Amino acid sequence: GLIGENEFYLMDEPFNGIDKKNKILIMDFLRDYLKGATLILVTHNEDELSLVEKSYRFVGYELVRE
Repeated sequence: GLIGENEFYLMDEPFNGIDKKNKILIMDFLRDYLKGATLILVTHNEDELSLVEKSYRFVGYELVRE
């Protein structure tokens, strides 16, 4: 399946086009399901960053940790 027992996940704008209610439900599921896994989340929405422990942002051409 799409989500299995992996150690590494890459999600690029995974909640694009999903309404707020379902987005919250999916994020709560992922928060529990992905414990112990590495998640790289590419997003423009800061509220989705609650899924990650470390956050980086491009400033010009430089990747900066926040």
